[in-house]
Amino acid sequence: MQAQLMLPQMFEHMKNYEVLLKKVSTWLRPRPEEQDAAERASSSSNLGAVGGTMPSFDLFLYFQSHVTLVKSWYLSGTHYSRTAEHWLKLQDTHTRESLKVLREDAAKQGKREIEGDILFNRFRVFYLAVAEFFNLDGGEQWGVGHYLFKRAN
Repeated sequence: MQAQLMLPQMFEHMKNYEVLLKKVSTWLRPRPEEQDAAERASSSSNLGAVGGTMPSFDLFLYFQSHVTLVKSWYLSGTHYSRTAEHWLKLQDTHTRESLKVLREDAAKQGKREIEGDILFNRFRVFYLAVAEFFNLDGGEQWGVGHYLFKRAN
């Protein structure tokens, strides 16, 4: 039986991949069967997660002390672009409910309700930017990398 570990929009905010992959290796069962660890190489810096560095597709080849890269595959950015467009449509469909939740959350944190509106609009900008950037040049400039790791022996 294989277990899947999804780490969406995380790796680009890390700087020490050796330490990160050591931690990931502890989440994988120490069996000879392959274990999944997938990573979406995309940036969420527009939502305040600044300092991200978009990893190159082959970056994880250089950090295999604790995990072994079994397989990797690349999806054109058009897939993530369409996903972002769908998220934007969902947000537009649920504007009233979304604003209510975000405003209430801001108030619970002792912030002004307008902070909920600001976050709502930051999500909009994020979805729009992702949809545009990942669709550049037919989806060939930005993409999504998936990686199948197993624990190193």
